[in-house]
Amino acid sequence: MTEIAKTDLDPARLLLLARRARDTKALTRSANDRLADLRERQQEIRRAANLARSNADLSDPRGRAGHLERGQKLEEEADDLKRQISALGEEIDDLSGVSGAAAMTFQRAMQHAVEIGLTVPTELQDHVNAITRHPGFPLGMATTASAGGQQ
Repeated sequence: MTEIAKTDLDPARLLLLARRARDTKALTRSANDRLADLRERQQEIRRAANLARSNADLSDPRGRAGHLERGQKLEEEADDLKRQISALGEEIDDLSGVSGAAAMTFQRAMQHAVEIGLTVPTELQDHVNAITRHPGFPLGMATTASAGGQQ
């Protein structure tokens, strides 16, 4: 295991790490919700663009240009949403990485504290349990703070 500095075991620092992991997890969840909304909107726009093109095929020559233009504008809007979806996907990946890194650093420090016999503050136990359930958290490290340091 990586050597943990004494300052890494400071309860205030541990609490900050726990909050950072929890906050980025919440941001990731919110971004995923927004991503789902954008994808749904993109599908609606693509359907409308296809309908406009279908109407262009069925309409008289005078109305065809208007339907084709509407279909083209809708496709451009769908392409813009595709770019937004891609950027948001990258942001979600970044948030997941930050959250996972904070969770792993926090867990290593907590395990070290337990190993050397420090009492883990009760306030941090909930954070330990929440963080070890983080989807990006390595399964082999998922242990609770009460494993040895609690009295």
